Amino acid sequence: MFYIKRKNVDGMLRIECSNETGDTRMEIIPERGAIISDFVVKGEKVFYLNNETLIDKRKNVRGGNPILFPICGPLDEGRYEINGNAYFMKQHGFARNQEWMVIREEASDERAKVTLQLKDNKETYAQYPFHFQLQLTYTLDEGGLDIKVTVKNEDEKPMPFSFGFHPYFYVADKNRVSIEIPSTDYENVIPESFVNEKWNFEQDEINVKFQRLMADECRLVDLNRSLSVRLKWDDPFRYIVVWTLKDQSFICVEPWTAFVNALNSNQDLSILKSGEERELSFSIQVEKE
Repeated sequence: MFYIKRKNVDGMLRIECSNETGDTRMEIIPERGAIISDFVVKGEKVFYLNNETLIDKRKNVRGGNPILFPICGPLDEGRYEINGNAYFMKQHGFARNQEWMVIREEASDERAKVTLQLKDNKETYAQYPFHFQLQLTYTLDEGGLDIKVTVKNEDEKPMPFSFGFHPYFYVADKNRVSIEIPSTDYENVIPESFVNEKWNFEQDEINVKFQRLMADECRLVDLNRSLSVRLKWDDPFRYIVVWTLKDQSFICVEPWTAFVNALNSNQDLSILKSGEERELSFSIQVEKE
């Protein structure tokens, strides 16, 4: 049996979903970008979280699973143009910093499900001149987490966007990690990040873009814990970005639909007609090796 309960910690609503024993659970914080701040499967910690960045609302949350919309990565000089008008947006867009509304909660013997919604508002419209609706559904079961997102254009004009997930996977010892990505076509966004098929975790920061993916899943294996984390996505996701910082106990493995600056380059940009919607899916399955 799964359960859902609400609690208030550090002045923020937290929605906790868990099985009967509590060894499989997730915690969602709607006002911090609908982020999952805690994710554990069969007693194994899956997500990293820097709690200081969570409770300081002036900061981007470092950890959990930030939602990237309507851009992934930065724009050139932080700006783009639509119909001759310039707009400005910070890296990864605004969805990860907005307060989302909880619209549905369901718990059963086999799973717990929470659906949240984000609609355009005065703050988003100043950066991104479109009326839109995002629905995000998290489904937790004994094997892991399924995520479904519906992006809807509620404007009268075509709406361009890109979308990504930015999960921070907890890893205590990066030298005991294997990352299996279905691509041999990659770019070191930060030089020397990935050389001769080896990760340079001694570097201060690594950032690698994998493209021309040959399958719709990849795997991170924590050899210390004999833990396999399998990521699976659907067709719109064309890139996997791997990012981490030296001496920090996380590795981000991020599916993106388009790469940086897509609102300017138009490369891989998704465009919805008026009234059109698109569904995207992503899952994280966890098992002991």
